[in-house]
Amino acid sequence: MKAVIRPEGAQSQFNTADKAKSDLVATRLMETVPYIMYYLRSNVLRQAETPASLPQLRVMAFINNCPGSSLSRLAESIGVANATASIMVEKLVKAGLVLRNSDPVSRRNVILSLSEEGVSHLQGTRAIAQAEIARIIDQLPADKLDSIEESLSLLKGIFTEANAKI
Repeated sequence: MKAVIRPEGAQSQFNTADKAKSDLVATRLMETVPYIMYYLRSNVLRQAETPASLPQLRVMAFINNCPGSSLSRLAESIGVANATASIMVEKLVKAGLVLRNSDPVSRRNVILSLSEEGVSHLQGTRAIAQAEIARIIDQLPADKLDSIEESLSLLKGIFTEANAKI
């Protein structure tokens, strides 16, 4: 059995069996997400006829979820250098999807927001993605869908809380 590396200072209040189950679920999650993302990249972007790449859509989603964010916060969130985030944002600005405004507090910083066209574009792309995911998971029985929905709600809650502590 492989050793599990836990974040520094992380202490579990659960017993060893619970840790093993948590590790198994984490493994399944890490194995599953790439399949979902591959499917979305391969099918949804083509259907959406979007000028934005999946990484650019991630940028737009971050800006939508965290309005008024700085370029450095965006870069940190998506795991790229500030220069890379700047290039991505510049392409989205040129496409009319993102607005970049000077920070009134610090001229060195910029405040990012989606344009009306960017909001509409992101919502349309998400709608296509949600419809396509719904089409795929529609083959599952209702009780399994209920379990997935409950699990995803729990995950969203604990990760929202974890992210707030960062």
